[in-house]
Amino acid sequence: MQGRAFSSIFLFAFLGIGCASTDDQDPSIEDADLSAIVEASAAQNDTGVSSGYYAELARHWTRRQLPNKGNCYAISAASILYLQIEADGTVSRVYGDPENRRSQCYRAAYTNMMLPKPPVSPFYFRLDIQ
Repeated sequence: MQGRAFSSIFLFAFLGIGCASTDDQDPSIEDADLSAIVEASAAQNDTGVSSGYYAELARHWTRRQLPNKGNCYAISAASILYLQIEADGTVSRVYGDPENRRSQCYRAAYTNMMLPKPPVSPFYFRLDIQ
C-alpha cells in the first residue's frame, strides 16, 4: 500500500512538472514576428497558390485523424495557429495567436509532423480553433 501511495505521489509530481507555467516560453517563439507570418499566410490565399493544397490537406487531416493528436481540443482556449510547412511537407514551426496552453499543446503535437508537400515553401497554414 505504501508503495502505491509513493507511486501516486511521484506521478502527480511528474504531471505537475509537465504542466508548468507558460511563463517559461521558448524565446524563439516570442521573437517570431507573427505579423509577418499572418501577412505571408494571407498573401498565399490572395495569389491562389493555396487553393488545391487546402483540399489535399483536409483529406490528409481527416484520414489521419490529426485533430485528435495530442488531445489539444480538450483545452478550452481559443487560438489561431499558423503551421509553417517546409518543401518536404515537414511542419517546422507552429505559431500561436495568442500564445497559450492550447497553442503550446498543438506545437508539441504537430512540430515535425509530415504533411503533403506544399506548392510553395515555406507554406503557412492557418487554423482557427475555437
